[in-house]
Amino acid sequence: MALFDMNLLSVVLFCPVVWASLGLLIPQGSESGRAALRWYPLAGSFLTFLASLVVYARFEASGPEFQMVEVLEWIPGLGISYRLGI
Repeated sequence: MALFDMNLLSVVLFCPVVWASLGLLIPQGSESGRAALRWYPLAGSFLTFLASLVVYARFEASGPEFQMVEVLEWIPGLGISYRLGI
């Protein structure tokens, strides 16, 4: 659970992109594929919503200026990093 806590904002940010990319793999020609295409977007939205509820529950209004900060040194030689916080 600690890994999920550490990357929670990234999960909320990138879950729709990953989910949509995986949706491209659903076959569209068959009847089962069409049925899956009806429910697949709803499931992805629900998972993203659940993750955002966890972010909301862990946010402290009177807490520090930035919370749930994620820092990843991407290309250290060029000083490029990925930083995300709320």
